[in-house]
Amino acid sequence: MNILYYYSSQQVHTGSPQVLLRLIDCLDRERYRPFFLASQNGKLCQELKKKDVEILNCEQGIVSKRGLFRNIININKIAYLLRINKIDVVHINELGYNFELVVAAKMLRIPVILHNHNPAVFSRKNINCLFGDKFIFVSNSLVKECKGSEMIRNKTEVVYNPIDFDHFSSGKPIRAQLGIEQNQQVVGTIAQICPRKGIDIFIATAEKVAKSLPDARFLIVGPEAIGAEAYAAEMRELIQRKNLGDTVKFMGPRNDIPDILASLDLFFLPSRAEPFGLVLVEAIAAGVPVVASSVGGIPEIIPTREIGIVKSLEEGAFEEEIVGLLKNENQRRCHSRHAFRYAYEHFSKDRFIDGMNAMYQNLV
Repeated sequence: MNILYYYSSQQVHTGSPQVLLRLIDCLDRERYRPFFLASQNGKLCQELKKKDVEILNCEQGIVSKRGLFRNIININKIAYLLRINKIDVVHINELGYNFELVVAAKMLRIPVILHNHNPAVFSRKNINCLFGDKFIFVSNSLVKECKGSEMIRNKTEVVYNPIDFDHFSSGKPIRAQLGIEQNQQVVGTIAQICPRKGIDIFIATAEKVAKSLPDARFLIVGPEAIGAEAYAAEMRELIQRKNLGDTVKFMGPRNDIPDILASLDLFFLPSRAEPFGLVLVEAIAAGVPVVASSVGGIPEIIPTREIGIVKSLEEGAFEEEIVGLLKNENQRRCHSRHAFRYAYEHFSKDRFIDGMNAMYQNLV
């Protein structure tokens, strides 16, 4: 079966492209041959080429009255690529709006999957909503959050994002490389530097925890979000102004995430919004206990207190829990054990690919 994937961005460090790359890794290559439609070349195409994904280069635009002539030309070009490559399913890694690709697939009666990772609005003005054959959501919470999702209710399926447990449990501590002493306790987060991820809450909590545990260290791993450069600069200035330079460290984007996780005593994600929370499952797979905000899909990952701690975003909500866990190693181990068992049952890559296999086969 030939499957054409599409994603409009070339970034690779956020959740949506990471899920796409993991889906490609999970595919049984004896059953599926993956292609990727690229309007431009970039980091995502480079990663896909490493995975032996065939790149089909063609502009993919938005259908509109003004650009109708150009649309007709592009739609026919895309349809030609779909036809000569014998594409059986088109899998788009976002909802998008009025994609020429969706129209081309519909012309050839090729089923279209729209994989939704973020809040969106469903409308009959959007061709993608009208022509999509299956809509995947990464959590039940996201289904409820998306406006107008009732119009595609009979085409909706929730498929949790996959985690390679072997990969994330294989890390080795690298505290010395990170400038952390063995006797210091470490709390970390892995996220884009932006308001949605609550980096300001992370820093404020670190300041309060340090009053009880002055040797505790807090690591922020991840890139600056596009458009949030001013916020990132403000956060760095805040750390300097509060004299927290020894307590809180920005580590930037990293390629050694399993080793980073293996170096932590606790993982803390105070997001203001989170459709799923993929990084929490990665931390759990690495055996790290988690504390997080009770927003979006996070309670579906951490449904009970024995698995992890979720708190509402109120001032001072997290420091007491974090101090308590850092002082109690047995409790941290208990959380890790229960969380790993639950996460493996619900979020393993085997469970994910079983669901995707069934969906592909049923659509064709």
